[in-house]
Amino acid sequence: MFIIPLAFSCSSETGGAQGEVDPSELALKKEFDAKFLAWQNHCEQIAISVRSDTSSRTNTEEYRALIAMGTPALPLLMEKLEAGEFFLNDAVKKITGINIVPRGPGHPKKWGPGAPPFSAQEVSKLWIAWWKEHKDDPEWKTASAK
Repeated sequence: MFIIPLAFSCSSETGGAQGEVDPSELALKKEFDAKFLAWQNHCEQIAISVRSDTSSRTNTEEYRALIAMGTPALPLLMEKLEAGEFFLNDAVKKITGINIVPRGPGHPKKWGPGAPPFSAQEVSKLWIAWWKEHKDDPEWKTASAK
């Protein structure tokens, strides 16, 4: 198991001195890490890990538990996307309600029957770019680390 530390910058807004971690952020990270580990353990089962379909990883109780955390989990999900956990793309889509994959005649990637789909890694890059641009928007600001 690996844990990516969440960068917290605490100030007088959190009521603590510089360097202290907001207890609610710490609790959120702990809850996320436990749910992520449960999902990761599910995915590492040999019967799951050798399957090519994504539903064996994303249509599970463990995955739904990550989604149920809602917008507060977005910064943590984005950290995982940046670390290569592209199976979390759909969790971010379900939480935000946004279809990040561009469509339409103006987009350079062809669409329609027989067109190659975006790879999961490409979709992760789109989400990461979106997050960098929108994490401070009012509807997501409460979700991002302060």
